[in-house]
Amino acid sequence: MIWFWQRIAKKVQKPEQCIPAVKAPLGRPGLIPSAKPKKRGKTPEQWEAELAAYRLAMRKHFAEIAAFERERHIALGITHYKWVAVDVHGTCDVAKRNDGKVFAFSAPPQEGHVQEGQCNSPDWCRCFAKPIVQGFED
Repeated sequence: MIWFWQRIAKKVQKPEQCIPAVKAPLGRPGLIPSAKPKKRGKTPEQWEAELAAYRLAMRKHFAEIAAFERERHIALGITHYKWVAVDVHGTCDVAKRNDGKVFAFSAPPQEGHVQEGQCNSPDWCRCFAKPIVQGFED
């Protein structure tokens, strides 16, 4: 039975061979959004109030992430992005209008950059800015 454990020990990676975990730098928006409210045991008014607060928190959360990504792209020398619409509910005219268009980070569209709160979806904007790197266009 010892031969079995010796064989297993050879296959297990040593800690120095593992990929280190990367922690978010200070000042970066949190990666875990707030938890969705529970409906059980609440009146409809309480539920709607908590849901509205949750949707507002999610909009703020994703707007912070989008701003962080925009600053990172600018720091990397990326000047333009393509607006990719992810309109889950099919109700956002901003997503329909800007889907597939190319914008400069220095000159945002009339509605503002992606996920800046201009979305008129019932909950939050899921659109994202696909960076355009010179020489790697699709």
